[in-house]
Amino acid sequence: MRVPPRTHAPVAHHFRWLALALAVPALPHVLEARAEIDVVVMKNGDRITCEIKRLEKGQLFLKATYTKAEFAVDWNMVERIDSEQPFILQMTKGELLTGGLRKRSDETGAAPEGTLEVTRPTGDLAVEQKKIVDIRPYGVGFVQKLDGSVDFGFGLTKANNQTQSSLHFDIQYRDRRDLLSFNVDSLFSHTEGAPDTNRHELTTVYDRTFRERWFSRAFSGFLTSDEQDLALRTTLGGALGRKLLYTNRRMVSAFAGGLWNNERYRSTGTTRDSAEAAAGVEFEAFLFDISEFTASAVAFPSMSEGGRFRVNLNVEWSQKIVGNLRYRLSAFENFDNRPPEGTSHHDYGVSSGLKWTF
Repeated sequence: MRVPPRTHAPVAHHFRWLALALAVPALPHVLEARAEIDVVVMKNGDRITCEIKRLEKGQLFLKATYTKAEFAVDWNMVERIDSEQPFILQMTKGELLTGGLRKRSDETGAAPEGTLEVTRPTGDLAVEQKKIVDIRPYGVGFVQKLDGSVDFGFGLTKANNQTQSSLHFDIQYRDRRDLLSFNVDSLFSHTEGAPDTNRHELTTVYDRTFRERWFSRAFSGFLTSDEQDLALRTTLGGALGRKLLYTNRRMVSAFAGGLWNNERYRSTGTTRDSAEAAAGVEFEAFLFDISEFTASAVAFPSMSEGGRFRVNLNVEWSQKIVGNLRYRLSAFENFDNRPPEGTSHHDYGVSSGLKWTF
């Protein structure tokens, strides 16, 4: 079985994607930041007057007047926050809270360990600090709700004059209850005297949280693969899911739904339309922003072609090098138990490269 490496033959054509992606990180600086009037007190007594940017992956990101860039502190080492600015807090059970933050005091004036108070017009609410998973400033602009990454990998094998390259780009928009993601993967291989092996995939996913950890999902995918003789596979569908585990260190979610699948094959010119169910699990684990691991597995049993099913597997690990630069290693597997005669059941590969996050 041929293994299509993540590669890049006509590299120059795809540099336009890379140039566009690299321009995105500069966009948030167009908007003016709010005043640096928040106060964060650490457990060792350090007091920081700053602007709270966000809490994610167990780190509280801050910006002070005496620093050129954001910096992060361990959320577990934060003793107190005093801010009248409104924030959106997401809790481990999935509920959303909006309000300012301050250290809670009981009737004696003592501050209960590990407890913060969310100040709201409808009444203050005490919450456990360890149950706060995510914090975002309320009312920030569209561009400031974007984050993403771009990475590029390249390989050369002298023995058979083979070049391999990969280009990956993703961007996410995150609001109170909405998460919209857009992903592009281009994989290319060129070997002298042999046909090129290319693979391109574009996916979009929209999640809407509607009740604690429950969410609805709409998704689409567009895939071309030389290995599986796919001129184009188009998938459009929806699902209902739930976050089974949601903390500052890891997330596990599961979902189930259905989709419409249209496939066009190159060599035979055949077209297949089918209705499929979809059931999958997703896993994320991270150590602050230093190391991150994600994995997903989705099964697509056909509802219109008896006995047919497909499986998609994706795994990625990334390690921080310096600043926003990371090393990325990823693998994928697309399996179809009933492809057209003469085409491959499998399409799988492994790639690595440098990743820039923003």
